[in-house]
Amino acid sequence: MVGTLLPVAPTPSLKSKGGKLNFTEASEAVLRRRNQIADRVCSELQLAGIPAFRIEQNLELAGAEVHVDAGDDPSGGVFIEWRASAMLMNSIAESARNKDFGADAIRHMGVVAARMCDAIVAILCSVGLRAFPADDEMRPFAVRVEE
Repeated sequence: MVGTLLPVAPTPSLKSKGGKLNFTEASEAVLRRRNQIADRVCSELQLAGIPAFRIEQNLELAGAEVHVDAGDDPSGGVFIEWRASAMLMNSIAESARNKDFGADAIRHMGVVAARMCDAIVAILCSVGLRAFPADDEMRPFAVRVEE
């Protein structure tokens, strides 16, 4: 539900030590492969005409934001999330600040993100990648990509 914060349980890559959580990163080989996949995802989406970029490159662009989660657990991998224009993102932020979680901007972003998720999955599957909705509460409209 929009506006409700859900408790987050530590994942297997987060190990508690003396009350502190320690992040366990995937091996160098796994991270190198994930980064190669992320680069290919950007290239394939750009070839299809969709603006795509690595999250580390630019946080102000609109388009397919590609991210490598370095975790050594089932939540780790390559993810894509749709990033709307700054204008729409600002409208969403303003609605959230005003606790107007039913605002048109928030509803619209949900529709856009869901449709872009479908389109990105179809495009990436057509070039031989295994792409599917991430099924992740923390990334509700994300696409996960594997080879």
